Amino acid sequence: MSSDPLHARPVTPEPMRSAHMAVREFAPPEQAEGEPTLVDSVWTLIENWRLVGAMTGAALFLGVAYAFLAPPTFRSDILLQAEDNQKTVPGLDDLQTMFSDKNLADTEIEIIRSRMLVGAVVDQVNLTIVARPRRFPVFGGAVARHYDGDGVASPILGLARFAWGGERIIVTRLEVPEQLLDEKLLLTARDAGRWDLFGPDDELLASGEVGKAVSTPQKKGTVAVFVQALEARP
Repeated sequence: MSSDPLHARPVTPEPMRSAHMAVREFAPPEQAEGEPTLVDSVWTLIENWRLVGAMTGAALFLGVAYAFLAPPTFRSDILLQAEDNQKTVPGLDDLQTMFSDKNLADTEIEIIRSRMLVGAVVDQVNLTIVARPRRFPVFGGAVARHYDGDGVASPILGLARFAWGGERIIVTRLEVPEQLLDEKLLLTARDAGRWDLFGPDDELLASGEVGKAVSTPQKKGTVAVFVQALEARP
């Protein structure tokens, strides 16, 4: 018996596989074509300096005008301390507080908000009557607020129908028929402290003198006025 000869050959070992780390250098993104740079923006401002200056001046003017024309805003704060002076049994204060729903502060707040108390305050400080000088529209009030002279200011541009500063009026009594409630009435100052009161339709309602009560009967009812103080040009 014969057999095929066995041919032996050396086997070359495969190289060991290793992990390959991909290293790549990224270039910075190129600037898009047409996108302005900081230098371009600066040059744009320099080239349009007239427009930029005009807009800045307009904004500054509007800010100063608002500061001059805007009416002042006031705020007042008040602190009320409510104390419970009720006598309790010694040693039972905490127990009484635990089983009681009474809050003294809430009670005092409701009293302050009550119509009875608010109505009395309104009547005491005479808040049902609003009397003020007639100012020129838009800037008349600002001119009057910045007036610091003596007496009553002279009219600007001959507009003597408006108050320009230094005027004062106090009306402590004003009773009108129901049809004239919440209507704006016009009081015109005359010579020697006299005045005339006109209605919404320019009808004469009453005439009188500062410091003297006036009661004038009308078709719709009686008009009673008391002007306590009036400082204005005729």
